[in-house]
This record gives sequence, structure tokens and C-alpha cells, in this order.
Amino acid sequence: WNGNRFDAYFIAAALVRDPRYRLRPMLTRSRELRALEVRRVENAEKVRDASAWVFVDGMAQLGIDCTLAELLDAFVSELPKLPAPDWSEGFDGSNPDHRAYAMRDSEGLWHAMQAAQAIVSRAFGEPLGITIGGTGIRVFQAELPERVVIKPLEDEAEPVVREFLVRGGYVFCRGKFDGPAWKYDLNQAYAGAMRDCRLPCGSMLWDKYGPEDTSGAYMVRVAAHKPGNTVPFYCKRRDELGRVRATYARSVIEDSWITSDEHRQLIAEGWSVECLEHWAFARTFTMRAFVDKCERLRREAPGGPSGPTGLMIKAIGNTAYGKTGESPDGIEWCLAAERPDGWLDWYEGEDADPIEHVFWRPSEPRPKPHQQPQLAAWITAHVRMQVRRAALVAPEAWLYADTDCVIFSRDVTGLLDVHPTRYGAWKVESAGERHRIILPKVYQGPKGIRAR
Repeated sequence: WNGNRFDAYFIAAALVRDPRYRLRPMLTRSRELRALEVRRVENAEKVRDASAWVFVDGMAQLGIDCTLAELLDAFVSELPKLPAPDWSEGFDGSNPDHRAYAMRDSEGLWHAMQAAQAIVSRAFGEPLGITIGGTGIRVFQAELPERVVIKPLEDEAEPVVREFLVRGGYVFCRGKFDGPAWKYDLNQAYAGAMRDCRLPCGSMLWDKYGPEDTSGAYMVRVAAHKPGNTVPFYCKRRDELGRVRATYARSVIEDSWITSDEHRQLIAEGWSVECLEHWAFARTFTMRAFVDKCERLRREAPGGPSGPTGLMIKAIGNTAYGKTGESPDGIEWCLAAERPDGWLDWYEGEDADPIEHVFWRPSEPRPKPHQQPQLAAWITAHVRMQVRRAALVAPEAWLYADTDCVIFSRDVTGLLDVHPTRYGAWKVESAGERHRIILPKVYQGPKGIRAR
């Protein structure tokens, strides 16, 4: 369906009261609906059911941030979205214009999906998955260098990685600003990081001191300080109640685990760092061949980087590593006419009534081979250090950072590695144009307001 979930809701409403069927919604961590599987009751508990139907969000399958009209224009320009008819009285199934509009949406999306799948299959030998993340991780696994063995984390190390090292992007606002500014974005930041970062693999070894060899991949527990530091360091620490909280350390890092990239960066900046313990990985690897391939395919693609091939290669590159940071959630959902044996009613709140037809049950978390959070931790840390180094070229003029972009109050182009398209390099997004910065994730530039 076309990303709006309405079609899936219609399917669910039509089938949920039918005792012959059981529906399984496939949800993201934030409970966004990505697909809806329909099985006959007698097959509901089978591991695989070839007779099941899966209704899928087509836009989530592609991972392209655009409207349906833009998607059709890029992938099947011969089937453009039709002008909207008069909806003042709602959809009228007897109105030929209404039927034609709805049919074109379905027809165009189907052909666009076929074109997208052909692109991915030619480039990587993989079909589209239920989400672009699912496709990306299969491509990532297939493109791993030969003889690279990524082992599960040691039991004692896994909570450290998940609680301290798996972090989001660097997002910091130094204060309100209104005036001319220069904004720079990293080209394909995470794909570039997969190429340049020394990713951890092999067995692990713990030591109560710091690493003697700082050239490899390791994670280290540190206490550090640097009086006069101007760019806050994003890390995590335990609060007074023992909870792990994110913090932006000004001049003192009290007690935190960081990656080898982050440790090397602190040393390069002149921080005084005390290493309290560390885990080292036996080997490292990079995804250079895969990322070089993606960059070449986009560069040589018909229609350029913004054509259909360029857009799909970009989507794969951006999402290839994402599912490595997943963790099993230990919960299953179903929709059914009556509560199946072994399932529980779902209550949205303490005093609420159970939600009709919605059931859940705990399940034994089963880690999947691709769930290797150390890879996600190292890739995101590499990008954060790129953003940090950019802010440090002119800290007095640095205004704002957000994941893969930085904003300055003066031109620093000559101080950055700038290129319009090369992966991992900075590109100039705006130069001297008016920006209004209010809060993290809330600012306005020449392309309009950004607010989350």
C-alpha cells in the first residue's frame, strides 16, 4: 500500500472478525505498521506458511523519502499521478474519475516497485524485503569481505555495547541565532563511515588496563578531562540511581565507555584520559569494496544520482548496517476474532479496558545472525567524530550540529574536506544565507523550516 496505512486498516477491519483468519502486524520499535500478515487459523503457529498473504507498505520497502507523485515521476514517468478530483463529498465508487485516480495510484506504485526490485536485483542479487532495512542487511551480509568472521559479543560485553555505545547522532545547539550562516552536510555519511571505519570482528579479550595498541578496534571505559573544551562530547554515564543517561560533557567525562574512534579523538584533542578497563577485538575490517561499488553505481547510473538507480543505491547504502543494532524485543502481536489460547489481552493503560481483537504474548528473544550492535556502534561513532572534528575547525563560529550536518556563522569551506558528491566528504548546503536556529531539531534555512 502507499505508505498511509489506510489500505492495511481496511484489510484488518474486513478480516479481523472472521474466525477463519489470524492477522499478525509487523511493527517497528515505535509501533509503526510496516506489514500485515494474514494466515488461516490452522496455520497460525507454523514457522513458515506458504499460503499466507503479506500486505506491505511499498514506500517503506523502498526507503525513499518522497511523495507517491515524486516516486512515479522518477520510476515510471509514463504513469504519472493523476490530478486529484473533487473530494468534497468523499470517495464515490460510481464516479469514473474517482475510480481512475485510485487505480492509477495502485497501478503506478506496482510498476514503480517492479522497477525498483529490478534495480536492486541487478546490482546486488537480492529481491526487495518487507522494509528497505531488511533488504539492506541482506546486501550487507552478502557483501562482507571474505574470511571476515563477526562473532557474537561476550556476555559481559554485550550490555556495555547496547547501553553505552549504541547512540544516535551528535545533535547540539549552542543557542539561538538569526543571521547569515554556512551549512555543510556529509555526503552519504553512514555509507562513507562503512568504508573508512575499522569495524570490529573476531574474538574479544578483556583487560583491566587501557589498550597498549590503539590502532585496532576496542571499547574502553574512561574518565577524562580537558579544561577549556569548547565542543561538548556526547557520551553516556550512570546517574545517581544507576540508570544510563546520555550527556554532553563539557570539560569532564566522569565514567563512560567509548569506542576506539572516540578514544583516539580525545587523545588527539589533548584530553587527559584515564583508562579503567577495556575490551579489544582480535581483528578489524572495512566495507570499502561495497561502498566503492555503491558510489560507482550512483555516479554511472542513468539519470545520475537522482534517477531511479541512483535513488535505490542511495537507499541501500544508507540502511545497509541499520539492523545490526537491533535487539530481540521478546513480544508477539496478533489480531483475531477471539483471544487464541496462550495469548493475552492488551491494555493501553492501567485503568483502560482491553483493546478489542488485539492480543500479545511474551516470546523467547532469539538473536538473529545480523544483530551485531558493535557494528552499529562503531559506524555511528565514526560519523559523530567527523562532525566533532568539523566543529573544532572553528569552534568560536560553530553554531549547530545535527547527525551529519554542521552550521557556522562564517565561511569555513577552506578548512573542511569539501566535495559535491564524494561519500564521506562535506558539501556546501548554504553559504551566507539567513538561518534562524532555535533549538535542537528546530531551525530554518533557505530550504524552509526543519522541526521535529
